[in-house]
Formats: sequence, structure tokens, C-alpha cells
Amino acid sequence: MKKRQIEQYVQHGFGALSVPPLSEEVLDACEESPPSPPKITHFRRYIAMSVAAALVLTVIGGAMISHFSRRDTPLPLASKTETVVSLDVNPSVSISMDKEETVLEVRALNADGEAILAKTDWKDRSLNDTVDALVDSMVEGGYLSDTANSVLITIDNDDDTYAQTLQQQLTDEVIGTMADKQVEGAVLSQRVVKDDELKALADAHGISLGKAALVRRILEADPLQTKTFESLATLPINDLHLLTEKIALPAVHGRGHASERAYIGRERATAAALAHATLTADAVTELEAEWDCENGVLCYEVEFTFESTEYEYLVHAVDGTILKAEKEADDRPESTVRPTEIRTTAPTKVTIPTKASVPATTIAPVTTVTSTTPATSTTMKSTTLTTTTVVATTATKAMPITAEQAREIALRHANVPDLSIRVDIRTRNQGGHIRYALEFQYRGVEYEYLIDAANGDILSFSSERDD
Repeated sequence: MKKRQIEQYVQHGFGALSVPPLSEEVLDACEESPPSPPKITHFRRYIAMSVAAALVLTVIGGAMISHFSRRDTPLPLASKTETVVSLDVNPSVSISMDKEETVLEVRALNADGEAILAKTDWKDRSLNDTVDALVDSMVEGGYLSDTANSVLITIDNDDDTYAQTLQQQLTDEVIGTMADKQVEGAVLSQRVVKDDELKALADAHGISLGKAALVRRILEADPLQTKTFESLATLPINDLHLLTEKIALPAVHGRGHASERAYIGRERATAAALAHATLTADAVTELEAEWDCENGVLCYEVEFTFESTEYEYLVHAVDGTILKAEKEADDRPESTVRPTEIRTTAPTKVTIPTKASVPATTIAPVTTVTSTTPATSTTMKSTTLTTTTVVATTATKAMPITAEQAREIALRHANVPDLSIRVDIRTRNQGGHIRYALEFQYRGVEYEYLIDAANGDILSFSSERDD
């Protein structure tokens, strides 16, 4: 091959690039030599050709680098991100991977996420192994435990079918990893479709895109619009999971039951509200207690009716403080009915009994609230602190309970007002101890309970939205 031919081939193959002129040395090395004398061996000829080829590649490579650097064009990558998986607890991390599910990058999305990544070795691992390592670190770091067991999985991928498959796969992985750590896990999973509004919300509140999507979906499912994005954005994932248990979120899949162990429970919140109103459980009707959020604080919304007057309370989920109390008479023309707050200058702190003393206890001190008949006035007047005995919603069970009693315990614990719904009950003998296993559905949620037949204690329970 002659020098002229070499230059033509190089210019033709890299015509789009600015290739510097080839030096005479390179051309001399590449030019075909006349027939070698017999003294030159085949090995020496192979060495000479290899050196010439290396010189050509060096020149060509330098030309390519020069071209890309002059045009501020990044060098092409071997792999391209096809899917981003986000894990939110309080630590938030994202996992980028290509179409073969090769992990390309794991990135922290907040300060707690950085602490987790510092303790996690994810390089050269598969997607499942990377998720396992991250969840392990979150359990060891105390972010996931028996009192806060919820994980949010968010899939960013254009293929809805693939995203759903991946949601199922990673949900199984997270639940299994937490079980290995002796923690009963709960998972919310979703596919996110990015838009400018969602990104702006996430950036403004310093949260991940996945958490912002979940908060927005909760707000969209609230017909009364009683919550704000700001109030929910500060809540951890476990609290958001609790708020979603009675809400239908079509785009969000849930498995497991978010832990309530860090909170006082519905029964004790109800007892606090009744004590504040100086009423007893057997004197009121339409008694309900649901999760709610007030100004970024998780609480219970307790509602009941007494003598045609509706009561509504917000009770702090951790310490039982009465955050808000209203009553409204419902037998007058609607135009004259105004909710009347019964809050004093500061939220009323009600001493809440421990779970062991809930069946029959005295709650003190409380603010006694008096009211006139609905026909005259609904103003509730705060008086001197006093001690009020409260009849609890359940009674201590010294005798073995029947299957029907176990059924009632489960329905009341699940806050199901319709006690006539169908419940499947089976009896189990576990090590000589008789248990009732109960299953039922209510408003699209499947419930499972295991209740001790000896005393009515709830040994385990779970709820899962029926997709």
C-alpha cells in the first residue's frame, strides 16, 4: 500500500473529523515494503506490521479525542440508563441501570441517603443484590425497624408492563431481606411519570421524585382537601403508608401493614377524646377513629355522636394531646350551624393509660367540657380541671372467648363499622394454644387477624389493598 493510498483511506474513514496530516515516519512505516530478503524472518515482519498499525491507531485515536473535545461533545458511553429505581424510607437513594438491569450508578438523594451509601458496597452487584445491600444498611442503621417498617419503591421507566413486573420483583426482595433481619416489612410501590410540576414540588421541598409523587396522589384522593403538600412532605414514609391504608390509590400497590407500634393506638386515642368530652363509649354512637395529619403531625381523627350532636377530635398520635376539638348540633337549619372549637389557649394534654390498663382506667387530669341542649347553644365551656372515669371500649377478658367475640374484636380493631360483613374464621391449635384465624374484606382492603382464644389478645394482624 502506497503513502497516497494510506492518506486517502484515513481521510475517507474519518472525513467528519479534523485529522492532522500523517507524518512521513508513519507513512513510511505503513507503506508496503519490497519483498524481504530471505534473511528477514516472518516474526520480524509481523513485529514491523504491528508497530505500524499501532502508530496509525494512535493518530486516529488522537484525532477523535481532539474532535470531541473541540465540540464539547461527551465521549459515547458503553451503557445507557434505561430505568431508575428509587428507595425511600427516610434515607432516599436512586439506582440507575441499563436495559440488561446492570447497575450503573447508586446515588444518595438526601443526607441520610449519603450515610447509607457510605456503608454500602454496591459495585459489581446485580439489581437485587444492590437492593439487598441498601435495605441491610437501613436496618442496621435503625432507619427500618419494628416501629418504622415501610419502604417506598418508585420505578421510572416508560414501559408500564415492565415497571409493574419490576415493582413485584423488588417488593419481594425488600420483604424477604427485612424478614431475614427479623423485621416484618411493608412496601408501597409505584411507577412515576415525570413532569415539570412534580419535579418542581420535589425540588422545592427537598424530597425525592418518588415521595413527591406519593404525596400528590394522597392529596388527589382526599375529596375534602383537608391536607396540604407542605404538611405531608415532612412525614416519613411509614406515616404516609398509615395515611394510605383507608384511601384507594389506584397507581400505588401496597403489601404488608405499616407499623403502629410507635403510636398510642386507636383505642387510647378514642379514650382521650371521650374523656375530654366527659362521655363514655356506651353513651355515644357512630364512633370512628382514623389516621389523619394536622400541620405535619400524625394524629387520630376521632368522631362520635351524642344526643344529635356530632363531635370531632384530633388526637396527637404519640402523646395523646388534644390538638383540636369541635362539636356541631345537626338538628338545626344548616345556615345557623357553625363548628365551635373547644380548644383552650394551648392544646390540652390528656394523660393516656398504657395498653395494659386500657380496659378500665381513670384518665386525669382533663378539661371538663359542658354543653347546653342543641336547641339553645353549642358553645362548650372550659371549667376547672377534674378527674373523670372513662369506661373503655373493651373489657378485660378473664374467660375464653368465642369465635363470634373474636370476630367482633377484629372488626373493631380494624375500625370497620359494619359488624355484619362476612368473616372467615378458622380455629388453630398451636402448641396446645387455641387461636382464631380471621380473614375479611372491607372497602377494597383485605384483613387477616390471629387472636388468642384464651383471652382475646390480638397476636398478629395485617392489611393489604386488594388490587
